[in-house]
Amino acid sequence: MILDTSYLLALLEHDEAAFDMGMTMYERSVPARVSVTSVFELFYGAALTLDDEERRQVRNVLMGYPWVPIDDEIARLAAEMVAAADRDAGGPEQSGVEDNDAYIGATARAYSEPVLTRNDADFEKLGVDVETF
Repeated sequence: MILDTSYLLALLEHDEAAFDMGMTMYERSVPARVSVTSVFELFYGAALTLDDEERRQVRNVLMGYPWVPIDDEIARLAAEMVAAADRDAGGPEQSGVEDNDAYIGATARAYSEPVLTRNDADFEKLGVDVETF
């Protein structure tokens, strides 16, 4: 399972549905991974607020999961997936899918795993399987 930033944020906010999903994944031995794109997004938010406690919490939530780098295969997949979504939507940049979501979606495709998110619409445009919580 590729954990989207929205799931990790929900964990940071002590969201009960996110916690329950994490327990279900643990009980079922579902592997969970985090794209470095989500790492960037979480640390960006903490750096923007200049909140040391938030930085600590981000580090703590990320310690539990392996990070997946963006390699050449994931970059290529992301570009192809966004291009296809934009073509389907009528032209360049028409799908509304952001680059960060494309990298996360491409990570899911590369690992043949779904994305765990609350932002299912953009990932569905990319043609990846989605799990919600």
